[in-house]
Amino acid sequence: MATDPRGSELARHWDLDPAVDFLNHGSFGACPRVVLEAQRELRQELEAQPVAFLARRLETRFDAARETLAGFLGARAED
Repeated sequence: MATDPRGSELARHWDLDPAVDFLNHGSFGACPRVVLEAQRELRQELEAQPVAFLARRLETRFDAARETLAGFLGARAED
């Protein structure tokens, strides 16, 4: 399948092959570049100081993620 020559402005956020019309962004969807960069940064932090990351920093990151998600869902982070 050829890609629509007009393309999508959103396509620039993924490293998908532009010659393929990729339709499955559900179970086998690719990650956007910004997500891959965030993953890389976390891996780098983990690899630099694994014990400090896992024993001291990770729970704080989980707490922040819970707060953000709770706000998005209209829920309490404790739940």
